[in-house]
Amino acid sequence: RAKSDQLREALQRYNAVESFVQVLSCVGETTNLEKEFDNFDLDNDRLISMAEFLFTCAAMGTGLRKDKVEAVFKAIDTDGNGSIDIGEFLSAFLVARQYHWG
Repeated sequence: RAKSDQLREALQRYNAVESFVQVLSCVGETTNLEKEFDNFDLDNDRLISMAEFLFTCAAMGTGLRKDKVEAVFKAIDTDGNGSIDIGEFLSAFLVARQYHWG
């Protein structure tokens, strides 16, 4: 399956499409998604934990409830290991932009 289909299915499974679009809009139109990843990766371990994702989404002013942010995190964490790596982050945001979500 295409990455776009996988992302769509995961977002729908977690009822997180609208929340993901909100997070995406706060990240903005940056062309440097690796730098955006670093903004989420507060401890510089090259992984984004749930706590880092929650903190950064709140700091960006998404206005989303904790459960909505957690749903977005789970959808992006495609391997289900409890963290978002650079590949998962880039795939999610690049696919979303390709399909003009947000």
